[in-house]
Formats: sequence, C-alpha cells, structure tokens
Amino acid sequence: MDKHLLTLENINKFKELYLALPHMVLNQSVNELKMALEEFSKCGGDLNFDDGILLQYAARSGNLEIFEALLEKGARIDIDEECLLTEVADRGHMEALKFLFSKGAKTDFFETSRDYKSNKKVQKCVNTFLQEKAHLEDLKKHNDPLTASTSSSSSTQDKVLFS
Repeated sequence: MDKHLLTLENINKFKELYLALPHMVLNQSVNELKMALEEFSKCGGDLNFDDGILLQYAARSGNLEIFEALLEKGARIDIDEECLLTEVADRGHMEALKFLFSKGAKTDFFETSRDYKSNKKVQKCVNTFLQEKAHLEDLKKHNDPLTASTSSSSSTQDKVLFS
C-alpha cells in the first residue's frame, strides 16, 4: 500500500498547496513556505512539478532562505539548471548564484556561454566561487594526514619540473 493514502482530504490539501506554493515563494513567505513544504511532502507532492518552477520563482528574488528550504525538501537544481542559473544571473543575485554552485549547480554553463563570457559581474562571481572551492579543496588536502605526505612530495616534484 502506498505511504500516501489518497483520501479526498489529501487530494484537496494537495491541490490547495500546489496552487499556494508558487505564491509563497514569490512573496518570500519563508516560515509559511517551510510549513507548507512539509504538508506538501506529506500529501505526496513533488517539488519539481512544472519543470522546477518553484526554484525558477525563487530565482526572481534570490532569497537564500527560500532556496535552502526548497532544496532541503527535495527540489532539484538539475531539472532546468540552465534556465535557473540564467534567471539568477540576469537578476544580479550573485550570492544566490554562489549558493547554487555550492549545492551542485555547474559553473561550466557560464564559462562557455557567449552571453555570459562578456558579463564581468557573472564571470567575477564564477571565478570567485571556483577560487574559493579550489582553496577549500587545497586546505582539505593539506589537512588530510593521508594526502599531506604525498602532496608535499608532489609539490616538490612540481617545483623541480617547472623551475
């Protein structure tokens, strides 16, 4: 038996939430949205309906709390990733863009897109994110006892090879 029992009450609640969720995202009603997402999940709702429209609406405001709530409850960046990233970038929400990158959105779209190669603000955001990511990976590598000994010897080899 399905874990989401189809009752008239559940169907009505689902329809109500299905119609209300986009408005909550657009109005940036974070607390109300979090409660509604929980209820929507209980009704068997999939947050990725209509090609991930909830994330698209969140892109309009760039509100990180909205993105966090949606992703925490199962919204997927990869449903229409290019459209999502374009919307966030076009609206100038660089913190939201970095947040989406940190949650797995791909940076290569901006590295290859003709429209964004000349957009200095977006390129700066992408480059900053990639530099921060590389720095964190480097810190992890140097703080990891298993790779610390091999990384120090390889860096010595690199200096010899490239000097």
